Order: sequence, then C-alpha cells, then structure tokens
Amino acid sequence: MPIAMKDLAKLALLPNLQTFDIMIQPLFGEDGSLPVIPAHSFPALQDLEIGAHTLTVAGNDEGLGDIIVAWPHLQVLKLGLYSRSRDTNFKLMSLINIAKHCPDLGQLNIAVDASMDQYVLPTREERDIFCESLGMLELGFSKITTPNPVAILLSRIFPRLTCIEGSDEDGQPALWDEVSEHLYWMRLVREEERWSPEDDSA
Repeated sequence: MPIAMKDLAKLALLPNLQTFDIMIQPLFGEDGSLPVIPAHSFPALQDLEIGAHTLTVAGNDEGLGDIIVAWPHLQVLKLGLYSRSRDTNFKLMSLINIAKHCPDLGQLNIAVDASMDQYVLPTREERDIFCESLGMLELGFSKITTPNPVAILLSRIFPRLTCIEGSDEDGQPALWDEVSEHLYWMRLVREEERWSPEDDSA
C-alpha cells in the first residue's frame, strides 16, 4: 500500500510486519536517501527493500547501523535498484557490522566504496564476527581498486558467500569477477580443511 514518509510512524501499530518495501520517487536531480523509520517499529521485520527509480539510495554507515541494530532478524536487505557507490557514503567495512547484527541475512543489495589496497587484520573483537547465512551479494556499481584484499575480507565475514554481482564505477565487472574467483578458491580450501583426515602420524 502507498504510504507517505511522514505517516511511517503509523506502521508501529503493526508489530508483526515481516516485509516492508519502500519506493522513493525524488524530484529530478535529487538523490534518494535512507528514510527516517521510527525506531523499534515492527521488530519482526525480515525483508526490507528500499528502492529509488534510476537513483541511488544514499546514506552513511551510521544510518545503516541504526537499521541493522533495529532489525536483527533481517533475511533480505536491499538498498537501491542499480546503486552507485559514488553517490553513497557506505564503506566496505560497514559490512562487518551487518555480519555482526544480522546473523540470518541471506541476500544483501548495497553499493559500497571497496577501495582497499591491502588487507587489514581484524581486531580481537572482529575475529569472531561472521554471518554464515549470506549467500548472495549484489553491489551495483561499487568502487574497487584491488580485488584480493576485498575477497579476503568478504570470505572472512561471509564464509558461505557463493554469488557476487557487481561492476566498478565505470560499469566494468572484471574486478568484481576476480573477487568472486578468489572467494571460490578460498571456499574450496576451507572445505578441504574441514574434511581432511586428522594427522595420526604424530
């Protein structure tokens, strides 16, 4: 049902709401932005899809953090249809918080700035943060410079990730395809280690 953004507070009367689709239709030349949604509304939410025709759903890591903390049961989170990282303020490292707070997430659509020239070792707290349920990651047109460290990070926080769809800011998929290839081999190594027999020679 269509609903004005100013009337979103009324949705707090639907505590069992599980699916919520928002289509932002801004004026020509304006960017879509993350809507202000009443905190603690519909705590059972599992599917949140925010779209903007031909425009990016913009926001920042802080606003994204508010969403994932408010709805830890999310299974689907889509922020934009064909998002471009040049129009958002989401960073690749924000995916760590998503993995931390949304353990049931299976599909994520978001454009992030994945500029990372070398892998940064996790902090002690970050070592135990991962989400095993995420299998699908759609990144729209996300900036990327060096595939290998990006793949290592994604493999660590989303160990069962099997599909990445994305292009760089120029619409070229090559670098993100390389990330997908790295993920494939990392996943094979983990599976071999999991099923390899114990060494009884010692």
